[in-house]
Amino acid sequence: MQKTKLSRVEVRMTPEEKEKLKRKADEAHMTVSKYIIHLSQTKRVILKDDIAKLTVEISRIGRNINDIAYIGNYQKFINRTQLKVVSEYLSEVAELQKKILSAMFSDEDHTLITLEKKIERLTKSVDSIGGRKN
Repeated sequence: MQKTKLSRVEVRMTPEEKEKLKRKADEAHMTVSKYIIHLSQTKRVILKDDIAKLTVEISRIGRNINDIAYIGNYQKFINRTQLKVVSEYLSEVAELQKKILSAMFSDEDHTLITLEKKIERLTKSVDSIGGRKN
């Protein structure tokens, strides 16, 4: 049984924004109302505070990796323990990046999938340098 829709929402926009919205709704084979409702139910709002916290965490990890690289350059070698720590830091960075990206894109978004694959390749590359096999 279809519910009767009695509530209205008024939105102000430029004529260009309205035309763009109509085009996108047409491309999705929806009315503008259905299109807006669908977007409001499926898209997430990204909280700046969450991304800021994750970015700070990535920066902290980056500093730790730089410290280890400095030691490696100074000593002219990095031992397996240091490589393991770097690999763990990079894995942590990859996880934080995934959290940021998943907040910004839906799971089926091609951009997210592409970036995840790049992160995966980078992690494997670092692991192979350290002699670890997955």
